[in-house]
Amino acid sequence: FRKLIGEMYAVAEELSTGAEELNNLGVNSLEKITQQRLETDQNVTAMNEMSATVNEIAQNTNGV
Repeated sequence: FRKLIGEMYAVAEELSTGAEELNNLGVNSLEKITQQRLETDQNVTAMNEMSATVNEIAQNTNGV
């Protein structure tokens, strides 16, 4: 009976460790997704600013 309890304890420890590792992976993934979203937003802003600059240059060129 003690052996069975010991084995159950070992399995519970493994499950606990596995759950902790999965949690860490989830947190890490969320951090990377958040960073990717921030970088994407920054790229969109830069592209919009470049587009506005190109349009302004085109209007100034046409006005000359």
